[in-house]
Amino acid sequence: RYVAVLAFAMALLFGSFLRVGSVTAIAPGGGQAVAGGPSWEGWVEPPAHTGRPSLYLADLPDAPVEVPEGSTVTLRLYGDVGDLTVAETVSGRTDGTGAAADPVQTFTVARSGEMSVDGPGGRDWELTILPDTAPAVSAEGEPERAMGGEFRQPFSARDDYGVVAGQATIALDLGAVDRRHGLAAEPDAREAITVDLPLPISGDRAEFTGTLVEDFSQHPWANLPVTITYEVSDQPGQTGTSAPYPT
Repeated sequence: RYVAVLAFAMALLFGSFLRVGSVTAIAPGGGQAVAGGPSWEGWVEPPAHTGRPSLYLADLPDAPVEVPEGSTVTLRLYGDVGDLTVAETVSGRTDGTGAAADPVQTFTVARSGEMSVDGPGGRDWELTILPDTAPAVSAEGEPERAMGGEFRQPFSARDDYGVVAGQATIALDLGAVDRRHGLAAEPDAREAITVDLPLPISGDRAEFTGTLVEDFSQHPWANLPVTITYEVSDQPGQTGTSAPYPT
């Protein structure tokens, strides 16, 4: 009697034997996919910094599809090995010269091209790469000297997906120095001044303006000609640099 009660309790907790088939159905491809013949599924996942959603390959239209540069394609092939194969020219790994039958394939979209799953129920796609452009930055307006010798200069920056870091480099403009009145001697060698640019704490960093605020009044270059060069970078590591600003 106790064994019967235990069996009844187990059935309530884990479901009846009649539902065992549903367990295999929740696995990738599922028992139904294997029983119904070869099948596939796949995704295109854009880089996280783009903020773009993943694309399910089965839902894409029969038309060229734009995907950000560096997107990751994942394909899963179900059934007997060789029933389905993959050919693509977007990653550079095959150059369109062959097909692969590996059950799981992952590659990065590095250029525009074609991709296909060949076999029963296969599909073709044409992928057009959406390049990740380098950021840009420039000085905006004349520098100002605030009370106490504080330096202020506005700047603007932009990037297609957002600036992640920036800095300003200040170098002595020795060619513009009036070498009279005790300045004829060569100056002591000094490293250029590098300071971080203030970035928006919240909001969009795709296009914004900011103000560089620093106190250089005690530096040996104070009241001497210098150049200021602004530089910003994006998530992939691309940089944009302004023209040196003389002041």
